[in-house]
Amino acid sequence: MSLFKYPIKPWEMPELTHLNRIRSRATLTPYPTNKAALKAERSESPLLKMLNGKWHFKLYKKPEDIPEAVIKGNFKDAKWAKIDVPGNWTMQGYDKPHYTNVIMPFENKPPFVPEENPTGVYRTDFTVKKDWCKRRTILHIGGSESCTWIYLNG
Repeated sequence: MSLFKYPIKPWEMPELTHLNRIRSRATLTPYPTNKAALKAERSESPLLKMLNGKWHFKLYKKPEDIPEAVIKGNFKDAKWAKIDVPGNWTMQGYDKPHYTNVIMPFENKPPFVPEENPTGVYRTDFTVKKDWCKRRTILHIGGSESCTWIYLNG
C-alpha cells in the first residue's frame, strides 16, 4: 500500500513549496520577560523546547518503501539506529553525500527524481508542558533537505 496517495509524487512538483505550514519568517525566540529577552539565552527560555539529541532513525531506498505502520505509529523502533539531530545522515554514515556544483550524480529529468530516492525517517518522543495547550505552539524545523512530512502522536 502506497504511503502517498497523490496522482503525482509531491516531491516531483517544483511548484509545491509547502502544505499545511505557516508562512516562512525569521526565527524568533519567545521569552517570558523583557529581562530574559535581553539576556538572550535561547536554550533557557521556558517557552521553547529544544528537540536536539539522539533520535531513532531508519533509512529507506525511496518514500514508497516506508511501511504504513511507521506513519501510523503502531510499530517498534527499538531496533532502529540512533542518529544525532540536528545532523545530516550522509555525514553520520548513512548513504553517500551528493554535493556538487557541476554535474548531478544521477540522470537529470526534471521534475522526476531517480527511482532510488533515499528517504530518512526520524522518530523521537517528547512532551510539551501542560500550559502550552492554552497557547499557540509552533514546531520549528530548523533545517530539512527536500520534502519533509511531520507526524505527531504517531
